[in-house]
Amino acid sequence: MPPGSVALAHNSVNLAERLKHYLEWVRDPANMRASVNVILDTEGLEVSAK
Repeated sequence: MPPGSVALAHNSVNLAERLKHYLEWVRDPANMRASVNVILDTEGLEVSAK
């Protein structure tokens, strides 16, 4: 992903265990500039910026 790219992942709350490796990767500053879990509903949305 080029710098400035944004990745979205739905179900970051209700499927957090299944997304564990993905969430760990995007939340690692070595991989992404920032990542935040936005809880707009019971499912959640992980928003990550490169």
